[in-house]
This record gives sequence, C-alpha cells and structure tokens, in this order.
Amino acid sequence: MKRELKSIARWLTMFLIVVGLLGVIPTAMAAQSEATPGALTEEQTDPPAQDEPVVVPTDVPSDPSVEEEPVVVPTEIPADPSVEEDPVVVPTELPEEQPTEEAPVVDPTVESAEPAGDEESVEPVASPGAPSLGIQAIDGLQENGSIIATAVDEGGDDILNVCFTVFENNGGSQGQFLGQGCDSNDGSDGATTITGIPAGTHIVVASYVDPGFVVGSSQLVTIDPGETTSVTFEIASGGRTIRIAKVDDASDPLPGACFNVTEDSGNGQPGDFVGGNCSDPSRTDGLVFIFGVAPGEYVLVETTAPSGFVAGPPLAFTVTAGSGNFNLTIVNSPIDSPGNLIVNKVDENGDPLAGARSRPPC
Repeated sequence: MKRELKSIARWLTMFLIVVGLLGVIPTAMAAQSEATPGALTEEQTDPPAQDEPVVVPTDVPSDPSVEEEPVVVPTEIPADPSVEEDPVVVPTELPEEQPTEEAPVVDPTVESAEPAGDEESVEPVASPGAPSLGIQAIDGLQENGSIIATAVDEGGDDILNVCFTVFENNGGSQGQFLGQGCDSNDGSDGATTITGIPAGTHIVVASYVDPGFVVGSSQLVTIDPGETTSVTFEIASGGRTIRIAKVDDASDPLPGACFNVTEDSGNGQPGDFVGGNCSDPSRTDGLVFIFGVAPGEYVLVETTAPSGFVAGPPLAFTVTAGSGNFNLTIVNSPIDSPGNLIVNKVDENGDPLAGARSRPPC
C-alpha cells in the first residue's frame, strides 16, 4: 500500500512539473518575441535598414574653429564723427507769441491812363488833401472796423485803380477825415480795403478815378465794431480832366504841389471833397491832373505848396460840358517875397501842428 502511495505521489509530482513547464514556456516565448521580433524562427533575415530622420537646420552652422564676433544691429544710424551737431533741445512749453508791429502806411502813387487832350501825361499821385493815409479812430477806445469798396461801371464791369476816402458823417456833410485806400494798394483787383475805421455811419467818397469816369460819387456806409462792411459804387462815365499848371511868378514850372477839388459851398468857399491829386514826384513839369470832374461849380484848394513857396488861395471855377482838358494855372510866390504873411501854427509846447490850414475871411 505504501508502495502504491509513493508511486502515485511521484506521478503527481511529475504531473505538476509538466504543468508548470507548460505555463512558463509560452510566457518566455512571448517575452522573447517582444524583445526580438522574428527571433522565433531559426532563419531570420536582417530587418530593413531605417534611415535616420533628416533635420533641416535653421541656421547654417559656423566653423567651430573660427570665433565670430556677435553681430549687433544698430537701432539708430550713427552720426558722422567728423561733423559736430548742436544738440536738439525739445521745449517743454510753447514760446509766448510776441506782438508784431505793422509797417507805417505810405501814400501810394496811382498809375493811370494818359489824360485826354494834347498835354503830356504824368503819373498822378492819389491824395485826398487829408493829413495822411491810415488815420486811426478818433476814440482810441472804440473798436474799429473795415471797409471793402469796389467800383463798377454802368454795365457792371469792375473799374480798377479807384481810390476811396472816408469822412465822418456830419449831418449829411463831410466831417473829419477818417481814412483812405486805393485799389493799387492791394493789387489793382477792383477791391479796395480800408482798415482802422471807427464804428458808426460814415461818408465814403470815390475820390480818384482813371480818365473816362466821373469822380466824387459818395455813399453812407455803416461800420460795425470789429466787422468788415462791403460797399459797391456804380460810377458813371464822363467827366473832364482838370489840368493844373503850377508855376512861379516867372512862369517856371514848380513840381511838388497837391490840390483838392471841392464843391462850392457858396461864395467861393470850399465844401465837400470831390477828388484830389499831386504832381508826379518823378517829373519836373509841375503838372497836376484830377480826372473825371463833372460839369458844375467847384473850388480848387492847394493843400501842399512846393518847397520854398506859399500855397495860393482857394480858386472858385466852373467846369462846363465838354470832352477836353479843363486848364487852370496857379502861380506861387516864394516864401521870402515881400508882402507874404507867414503863419506858423504850434501847440502849447511850441511844436508845429502838421496839416493845419487857415481859410481866408468870408
């Protein structure tokens, strides 16, 4: 019995060993298969060669034997060291604007057409017989305005080279002179700008025209403070040229005189201003031309006498209808002539008063 039990135990042991071997062999074969694919066969071929991946470099490799200095990209273009530049200073505050001074206004020379008739022409100088162009407002505290005056003919076409003079309105008559401007002052474009005129209603006179148009037309113009007022004059054609020959008592020509033509207010007394002019300073013939005077009663007033001579008294005259020159001759005597009365007007400090004039007794 014991012998049979030992035999059974031996066979059982062998059976367990075989079973154990059967479980180990597949596991080992699987492990070997994973480690070396294809190793289960005795004859195995070499696996196909696998190429290494190609790496495309982003930079071309430099020679390691050569050390290159790093490249520095400048952010600014270097300045030429041979040229020394002043440093640029950026102000932190805007500079305060300085007031500008206006240049003084100078009486212009007005170019005009040749006067009618057989007399030699001169270049007339516009002059209203007032102290000067650019007279400021009477009340310095009153804000001024401006006038833009244009002149057209009866067909509405622009008339060039016209001068305009502004006076206070004294009950419908001309009061104090306020200012003057000429088209030739600002480009002969048909528009004349007169600045520095005090606010109010004033009289504007077309005081200079070229031959062929009537001088002296006027309008009431209202100026608002700080504003520019535009006015248009329609100027009639016609009128005659007053040709004034200025001579001394030996009949020699005297250049340098200025004359105004005014209306006759009665008894040969000067009234409202019509027009005026001066002799051409570049000429020596002493001729003065005032264009476009319509037929009527007038007074000729010498506002400026030639140097060293006494201005003549006002001369009343009548312009008749016609087309030729209306000729006048004015004789001046030297200041040192016997019988001349010289009146010098001065202020309380004894300084001369420019532009002062005296009228003869009525």
